[in-house]
Amino acid sequence: MGLGDKLSVIAVATLAVWSMLLASNWTNRTPHLKGLKEAKSIIWVIAHPDDEAFFFGPSLTNLLAPPGRDEEKSKTVYPTGHILSLSSNYEGRGEVRTAELKESCRMFAVDDDNCVVVNDPRLVDGPDQTWSVDVINSIVAEKVKQWNADVVCLLSHSPNLKRQGLNSDRSLQIITFDPLGVSSHPNHASLGQTLLAAPSTFPQIYLVRTTPLPLKFTSLILLPLKHLQHNIIPSSLIPFLPSLPGIGAIASPSPRTVFLTSPPPSFILTRLAFDAHQSQQTWFRTLYALFSHYLWWIELVPREEYELTRAAQVGRLIGEGKTEL
Repeated sequence: MGLGDKLSVIAVATLAVWSMLLASNWTNRTPHLKGLKEAKSIIWVIAHPDDEAFFFGPSLTNLLAPPGRDEEKSKTVYPTGHILSLSSNYEGRGEVRTAELKESCRMFAVDDDNCVVVNDPRLVDGPDQTWSVDVINSIVAEKVKQWNADVVCLLSHSPNLKRQGLNSDRSLQIITFDPLGVSSHPNHASLGQTLLAAPSTFPQIYLVRTTPLPLKFTSLILLPLKHLQHNIIPSSLIPFLPSLPGIGAIASPSPRTVFLTSPPPSFILTRLAFDAHQSQQTWFRTLYALFSHYLWWIELVPREEYELTRAAQVGRLIGEGKTEL
């Protein structure tokens, strides 16, 4: 092995070790992260069993109680976790996939009663299926009522749904896909588009940011840069920093964006939860789990921040004489 090869190996090993150290010790301390940690309940709204491990692992391991925690001895109060999957019956294997989701939920310390699959015939699981806004609204609103009595606030898109009350402490939080759906799956995108358009009276909603396709499969490589973005560069410098090709502004994340990382033990837990979905194991899913950064780090964007960013993009394109995104 030549000197150049040795230096390359050392550089890669150093980057990997540094990235794992960052994952072990750095999750930003924005006010929104504090709000998530202090919430009484958090609902993860997903499209299919295995989404929770594929795309939301760092949020589940950071925000919920560690598995095996002694509740009587622990002084830390964690939110109650709920996972709501709006389908599971792809290829007629709904019963098997529901059981696998329950097993995955247990690994993330989510009780069986709080791990629910809704197989509504109007929400067909498939890569060519776009879901109804009204049906999503009805299902999510029902679970908001069931899982948090202090926050009884219904989505207003459906004519039969009316606001019945709201606790202003935002004791219930919702985490779901953004309108791009992370993987561009139309079922994922339907959830993000629907909940992004929910009225302001709805509980606080966070959207998992979709990264450009080439960057999705960078595993730990971008973690040092993300650490720099979220934890070192002062927000006051954001407007003055340059952009990187394919990545955007060096400090593009808003201070309101929640950056969550998985230290190695949490990554292993997420992989075990992923492996619980044996009926869906394929070679390309295994490759995804090996290289996707979503098992190592994710960014949660508050709904109102996503709307502001989207409005700014539209304004910029209009100024450039373009009519669509």
